[in-house]
Amino acid sequence: MKKITFLLMCLFPLFGSLNAQENNLVLEELLQRSANQGNEIGAESSDLFTSEEKLLLQEHFNSIHPDYSFRDGMDGNVYVASIYGGCDDRGVGTFPLAGPFNIDFLTYSTTKFFGGDTDDAGNLYGVSSDVMDENGFLVKIDPESGTETLIGNLNLEDRHVVTGLAWNTVNQTMYVLSSNSDNNKLYTVNLETAELTPIGGEMATRLGIWLAIDNEGNAFTMDIGPHMLYSINLETAAATVVGPTGVQLRNAQDAGFDRSTGQLYAGGYLGGGVSRFYSVDTTTGLFSNLGSVNNGCAELGIVAFLNETANVSDNILEGFSFFPNPTSDILNLKSANNIDSVTIYNLLGQEVIENKVNAVDAQLNISALSIGTYIMKVTVAGEVGTYKIIKN
Repeated sequence: MKKITFLLMCLFPLFGSLNAQENNLVLEELLQRSANQGNEIGAESSDLFTSEEKLLLQEHFNSIHPDYSFRDGMDGNVYVASIYGGCDDRGVGTFPLAGPFNIDFLTYSTTKFFGGDTDDAGNLYGVSSDVMDENGFLVKIDPESGTETLIGNLNLEDRHVVTGLAWNTVNQTMYVLSSNSDNNKLYTVNLETAELTPIGGEMATRLGIWLAIDNEGNAFTMDIGPHMLYSINLETAAATVVGPTGVQLRNAQDAGFDRSTGQLYAGGYLGGGVSRFYSVDTTTGLFSNLGSVNNGCAELGIVAFLNETANVSDNILEGFSFFPNPTSDILNLKSANNIDSVTIYNLLGQEVIENKVNAVDAQLNISALSIGTYIMKVTVAGEVGTYKIIKN
């Protein structure tokens, strides 16, 4: 009996070794299958992996991409669209920036969004395509219900697919990025008609998978070919390498700036439905993993933040007015009661102008400010009003 027990004890490690070896062989096959599909710019096919294979991929990616837990200072919600057909749920929803990144769906939809962003008025837009050889579409999305309203066909160039959408608060303009797998192209888009206006020619990037623009009008994209972050000149479409992302991501995904902090965040798709949420260093290109998305199964085609200015109400002080808005230099202030003071903040919450007025009308010179959107706080007879102003 002792001999049998000893023999079994010797065999158990061998069985474990064989199972581990078998799992490794299966995993290698799954990773090769993913590589054979190529680095497509659209959503990954939902039938590429079985549910069991996706679990094995998830365990693998969890082992090499551990989650970070340093999210205590983050606040607010992120608008996202999950577009991977292999997950139980697809549609538009939100999750807390502080995590966990489990989507609270506003609506369930099969629309494949390949980019999205909000304007300064709080309108949420997405760009979509049902299949990869079909033209792209501009869609307006209700941020409260998730209801989609088609604006129009983007009429992209032949073989081009829309990959990014980003709002520039500096010039109040929405930009679109497209790709045909050989090169990217940049455009501005009319939000009423979906009409595109090309910028420059072919870009140095070919698989730029999203577009994001910060509060100062600096644009960025991630190319999933060389796994690099690029800065984009919005006047010429010239692309300049920032640095390696440090992660090998694939297929459709999106990124967006939290305008209240200036931090860039990105959805990162690893394959087989496995998705992560990252913070991005725009000075080095490095991605920092913050955690898994939707219990490990999602492909984020939209990552967007509602701008803080969207919740600012104009003319909340009775008898107070200001004009013109937008303006390039002088802002005229008028009030039925005494204006005590005026303070202007940028979208990062930094004070840029403070004036003691002590009069019923005044002129405020904002010519020294950079082009963009600001918050103006006005105190009249002890009451405070908050307004959005635009410097052009």
